[in-house]
Amino acid sequence: MRYGIMANAMNDSESSLSSPASEMKAQDVIEILRVFEHHGIEVHVDGGWAVDALLGQQTRPHADLDIAIQHKDAPLVRALLAAQGFREIPRDDSWECNVVLEDERGRQIDIHSYTFDAAGNHVYGVPYPLGFVMPVEYAIFEDKTE
Repeated sequence: MRYGIMANAMNDSESSLSSPASEMKAQDVIEILRVFEHHGIEVHVDGGWAVDALLGQQTRPHADLDIAIQHKDAPLVRALLAAQGFREIPRDDSWECNVVLEDERGRQIDIHSYTFDAAGNHVYGVPYPLGFVMPVEYAIFEDKTE
């Protein structure tokens, strides 16, 4: 399965997340992406993990996993993550297209959703530009820091 990488990925230090209790490790990312793969959900990795995916290795610890999904998939994504023990963290900037979930281990997933029309125009959600994604194999997320 191929996952998209957001070419305009921001650095975790630019994120407004509070400091999580746990690091999001490469194996965590792989496990989460495999759940989405199993259910046929198209996921684009964003943020610090996107940068490392483009580099082909984990270069530093990550506080969270940033993902972008089609808004139509948001209810299923949230249900799948809830089944894995993730719950929403209320934040001032949360809305149906931007939520942060955390599990009992303190791992966080920042979910952004979007909708494009048939012509490729952004019509709803987080305004990711069409064409700013590129495919990447999740196997490149091997944890090389241990």
